[in-house]
Amino acid sequence: MVIALVDPGREVVAWLVQRAEHGLAGIARARLAGREQPGADPDAARVRDHRQHAQPAARDRRDSNQLVAQPGPERDGGRGRPGLEQLLLGDVGRAVERARVGEHELGECELAAVQRCDPHGCTLALRDWHPHQWRATVREMRAMMLCAGLSSRLGTLGAERPKPMLPVCGIPIAAYGIANLVAHGITDIVINTHHLREVIEGELGDGSRWGARIEYLHEPQILGTGGGLKHALGLLDPDGRDEPFLSCNGKLIFDLDVTALMAAYRAAGDVLGMMVVKRVPDAKAWGAVDVAHDLRGAHVVDVLREGEHMFCGVHVTRPSVMARLPEGEADSLRQGYLPWMHAGERVAAYEHRDGYFSEHSTPERYIESNRALLDGVVLRHPPGRLVGIDASARIDPSVTLVAPVRVCAGATIGPGITIGPHTVVGEGATVGVSLARTIVEAGAIVTEPPSGPIVTR
Repeated sequence: MVIALVDPGREVVAWLVQRAEHGLAGIARARLAGREQPGADPDAARVRDHRQHAQPAARDRRDSNQLVAQPGPERDGGRGRPGLEQLLLGDVGRAVERARVGEHELGECELAAVQRCDPHGCTLALRDWHPHQWRATVREMRAMMLCAGLSSRLGTLGAERPKPMLPVCGIPIAAYGIANLVAHGITDIVINTHHLREVIEGELGDGSRWGARIEYLHEPQILGTGGGLKHALGLLDPDGRDEPFLSCNGKLIFDLDVTALMAAYRAAGDVLGMMVVKRVPDAKAWGAVDVAHDLRGAHVVDVLREGEHMFCGVHVTRPSVMARLPEGEADSLRQGYLPWMHAGERVAAYEHRDGYFSEHSTPERYIESNRALLDGVVLRHPPGRLVGIDASARIDPSVTLVAPVRVCAGATIGPGITIGPHTVVGEGATVGVSLARTIVEAGAIVTEPPSGPIVTR
């Protein structure tokens, strides 16, 4: 049995707890028998001992003090809440954001969860329900990262590297998106390629560095934001179950709460998809999105005309929806959502209010993003260290460093110069002159003052 649960009111949880009472009673009886009978059944002993060994997921990147769902009386706060309800709801009844761990060695319990002060409901899947053995895991989901653009607006920068592979604070833009997806439990990621595919595949690899599993799909001819998704449906929906997936643009650094987004999508009911939008003063410059509200929540009325929001390049949809697009090159908005909405179908909206968002289609935006992260903009799930000096960097003792700076692995900085502020020296780069407000890409050699704020090889 598989149950998808988004239950802010906890009615479904109450039903599950009621159904489980006899199972929990059986566990209690087995534990009691194990204490009182020297020859107790070994299965009962395993049930008794699993509390001592269950551990939170090692791959969860959040602070350890946020983990609340380890089985045990110390998490109950003395309130005596039934074991299953405690595991589902966490301390003080707040929503469990997610549960994802490897199988426990005793096979009795596998649950780790993150407690949030701003619960978005509970998104879980319960499988293999038995009195003495159950599992709780995040519902499996896939994501598509669109990386097949030409990067033409970046000029020489885009000619040398695809947009998603431009380094921000020394780390490729795409890695920021991958790290955030993995932190929210999405590890199966499809990436489409076109321009300089070898750079993308060579540097991102199989994704294991960030805990992901990446599959690549090359487009000899660009298929667009919709055609690329339709082309990838065999990888996004290999079992033909028509499960929802997330589509995100590879040129974004976006501190998006994916868990909250998915909870909102499931609560929206029968919709074509859910677009992530952001209120901005210059919405028309980005392609305005008109958002309205009704009893079912926020939804998109129109795009590319009037409105106070921009589309952030992220949406949730289903394979059966994207399969309706025309063959070949297609735009998911112009040839998908827009005409379908005008025909009376519904696209929900999720408004992003808190968290960093940056798009990198121009050199100016790229420079601005580097400086913002150097200045300490907070990302909840960064892909690596963004500020400071890597231990393997070779810096002459006479160098003056003016914060904020980032000096990456293997970089070499010669004597008697000043580096910073707002300067990034990429991996393996060599610098022999003073730099300020400059981005030096990996492997570049700087022996004279640069003519601009970006130094490439």
